[in-house]
Amino acid sequence: MQRATLEHRFPFSFEKLVQIREERYQNLHIWDMFSAAILLKEENNGPIRTREYKLLIRTALPLFAQKLLANGEPLACYEITTLDSEKQEYRSDTQLRIVNSAVNFKELSLYSADGLERSKRQIDIEANVKIPAIGKAIEKLIVHEFREQSGVDCERILKFFADNHAKN
Repeated sequence: MQRATLEHRFPFSFEKLVQIREERYQNLHIWDMFSAAILLKEENNGPIRTREYKLLIRTALPLFAQKLLANGEPLACYEITTLDSEKQEYRSDTQLRIVNSAVNFKELSLYSADGLERSKRQIDIEANVKIPAIGKAIEKLIVHEFREQSGVDCERILKFFADNHAKN
């Protein structure tokens, strides 16, 4: 198993970061990773709101190849987001399992305020590949690629803010 922790800071408020994060589902073409976001369930319990999503992964693989990897379904990951408006915390728990659960990936993100008009995101990732002889190498590759993608994602958040929210 390989793990990593990343942290990003943003020059805008926690509320704005949550708004941008949630607008991602309506602007998937900008974020480039997912082809569809399907809201499976939403619950509101006072200051806490929880949503469950199925995110279809954008891939060049033909559908039959995706179905071989993902137990007969298109490649997708499942994400649960929880917004606690009292604590000013937004959590995202994303999980991907493929090849009959031989490849597992978890991403836990915590978005929070970082002083006045600033926010931050901490991401903990874990890759676990149960394939003899090559599993550890694949885990390292997954973590490396995630670090790279996380940096790109951070740049996209900043650009999305500049293009859509900086004037507000």
